[in-house]
Amino acid sequence: MSAKTVAIALPEELIDEIDKEVGAENRSTFLAQALRERLRRHRGLIQWLRKDEAVWKDEDHPDLVAMGTNEWVRQLREESESRPALNPPYARPDSEDEE
Repeated sequence: MSAKTVAIALPEELIDEIDKEVGAENRSTFLAQALRERLRRHRGLIQWLRKDEAVWKDEDHPDLVAMGTNEWVRQLREESESRPALNPPYARPDSEDEE
């Protein structure tokens, strides 16, 4: 397969991480493989989203069908309220420097 050289800008710390994982000599191969995988997943998602068939089938979830939609939503809300925030304000690095 032929290759074409292109110039792209990446954060320096990302390049450092890649080089630590695979070595600078394997950077292009690693990035090409990662981008191919990302495109494959993206195309699969687009194809899935364009399907006309229903994704949710009651026969696949008899426990939730028996529970009823209202009860299911109520339980989701209760679980959500009982969990800590994913990004609580006190966990933000350097939040004082941004002001």
